Amino acid sequence: GELVLFHDLYLDEKTDAAEFFGRRHVTVFSKTYAELRCLNMGEYFTVDGETPYAGLRGNDIPDDLRMVRAEDMFDYVETTAPGRFRYILEIKYPFPWGHKMVDKLFKILTERQMTDRVIVASYWADVTDYIDRRYAGKLMRSANPFEVMDFYGCFIRNVDLSKEEIPFMALQMPYYWKNDKLLVANLGKTALIDYAHRYGLSVQYYTVSRNEDVQDLFRGGADVIMADRPQKAFSAIRETQFYSESETKEKGDFS
Repeated sequence: GELVLFHDLYLDEKTDAAEFFGRRHVTVFSKTYAELRCLNMGEYFTVDGETPYAGLRGNDIPDDLRMVRAEDMFDYVETTAPGRFRYILEIKYPFPWGHKMVDKLFKILTERQMTDRVIVASYWADVTDYIDRRYAGKLMRSANPFEVMDFYGCFIRNVDLSKEEIPFMALQMPYYWKNDKLLVANLGKTALIDYAHRYGLSVQYYTVSRNEDVQDLFRGGADVIMADRPQKAFSAIRETQFYSESETKEKGDFS
């Protein structure tokens, strides 16, 4: 019944779950929060080729290397910097877990009066449909992958969407490379960004690691750039001729 922060379906590749539970392919939702707190979340964290937290067990695992609940993260960040940040939370699982996770998240956000600063994302169409049915006008969400593809098709055909009711307020799209090729079609075109802006949509890209990609997307008008190394991405942005430090600080987009 707790909403926790974790990226993958299985705990194995990020934690010592296989050792602790005695089997592989352990899912987050199959264990209690108390059980998940026993794991070392930094088991495979690598920096400069080293794994500094590998092997920590039991009481030797510091609190900041244990599983975190979403509400605890919000409380920590909002206490440290009240009102400064905006958030994207992705619901990782479909029905029946996904719907329960949305309900839990909505309760957490309404208690903290934060619904206007959070975008809910999901790969799963049944989750985004559930948000539309139950929380229309109460939760902001991004497009699911099918909606992104449909929107891209509209862009290619230059369809006029001014009279359409668009249920999402953001397009979250991949922008990363494999073997020197974009993994999907070039979704970072300035023309696509302008087309989305025409309908009031925020255009957001993940997971951008190359400096030149960060700069191209920033110049093209991207609203959000998600990066594993934010400071590196921000340094690349500061090198562009479009960067204005005073304007950026005023908007509070970068941290």
